[in-house]
Amino acid sequence: MSNTHEKIIEAAKELFSTKGYAATTTKDIASHAGVSEVTLFRHFESKRNLFHATIHGAMESGILINFFENELEYNLEKDLTKFSKYLFALYKDNGPLIKILMKDKDTNYDEKLSHPKVEKKVLKYGINYFDKMYELGQISDDPILCQKFFFHNAIGFLMRKFVLEKCDDGTEYYEWMINKTINAIKIDKK
Repeated sequence: MSNTHEKIIEAAKELFSTKGYAATTTKDIASHAGVSEVTLFRHFESKRNLFHATIHGAMESGILINFFENELEYNLEKDLTKFSKYLFALYKDNGPLIKILMKDKDTNYDEKLSHPKVEKKVLKYGINYFDKMYELGQISDDPILCQKFFFHNAIGFLMRKFVLEKCDDGTEYYEWMINKTINAIKIDKK
């Protein structure tokens, strides 16, 4: 990816996050990035393509994929605690963009553009991880149900806090809730 491409994405992320999709013009983005509008359109063809490239870039930072590919210890508590911290940071940094994407889905939803690929990949890695934890005897229930329970609790909280802004609870509650969720699905080896 070129430096110009990255500058445009960064400018778009900042403006879309603060002004919203409708109020942000390609002229604003180009000016903020220090490029011409022609250059912006050469890279992205349309404002909608730029918006979705911005969403995908934000959500596909690679941190979640890297976690599953390189950081797993196959210790349920350590792995899920670390993963939950990565999720927290991702939603904290990108809540406004996710909110805009949700509003966009209500109006001009395009499955190919609107569904970040990382969601599918993380879900697949998550299912594989919980299957492995079942094989290792760290969870006793259906791995798919355990995976859903964990993800629904973590992402549900993060959506309420950073996207819907209907939750004042902070990291202390989140960490407590993640710990309780992990304890609910793990096998107690006492």
